[in-house]
Amino acid sequence: VLSPEAQEQKIAIAQQSRPPAQPRSPSDMELAATWLNSDNPELVAAGKHKLGLSGGENDPQNAATLRGQYLGQVKDFQTVRQNYQVVKAAEDTGAGDIARVFGYMKLLDPSSTVREGEAATAQNAAGVPESIRGQWNNLIGGGQLSAEARQQIESQVDILYKTYDKQQKTTQKQFSDIATGLKIDPELVVTEQTLEGGAGASEDNPVAGASPEDAAKLPAGTWFKTPDGRILQRATQ
Repeated sequence: VLSPEAQEQKIAIAQQSRPPAQPRSPSDMELAATWLNSDNPELVAAGKHKLGLSGGENDPQNAATLRGQYLGQVKDFQTVRQNYQVVKAAEDTGAGDIARVFGYMKLLDPSSTVREGEAATAQNAAGVPESIRGQWNNLIGGGQLSAEARQQIESQVDILYKTYDKQQKTTQKQFSDIATGLKIDPELVVTEQTLEGGAGASEDNPVAGASPEDAAKLPAGTWFKTPDGRILQRATQ
């Protein structure tokens, strides 16, 4: 009977004969990070294969590949963070309520495609409960939220953001550990995304990948990086 370590090694070696798998779940990333930080060359090779990497240590191409994977995995969190800031900055007015509920919907379903001024449906906001879609549709028709409804949304977005924030910190650590295992400077792979870490607080640490539409929703004074690499600051009010 093989020992647990021997079984793991056997599985790892067998993985090398399969097509590279792009890591998509936290468990995949955690496993790859563990293998890459192992003293066993076969496990290290298996970890690189799992991530679709090649080459030796401190390979610039591996750094670029990992950064691309990292940015792909944090895209939803960027949407969540930007819309969380929008909700927290919303005023108690009709326009503020529209921004508040729109941001709330994006936290509930970061992939929703509903646009401001457009009715929310089961097609463009599938992950948003029907009751919240109803609130949104009432607002764009000229309605307003009650003080109680505003408070409930504020409370819910805080809870939702904490969950996303915890997941993001785990993702950042996993990619940092992977970079360390490959003798790559983690800063070449991982950029701070959490508000706690100061994302958007300065020109040196901007919100990453903000499209013009996303940038328009950021709080005044926030620094952001456009998809074409420019670093700009949201106009102050």
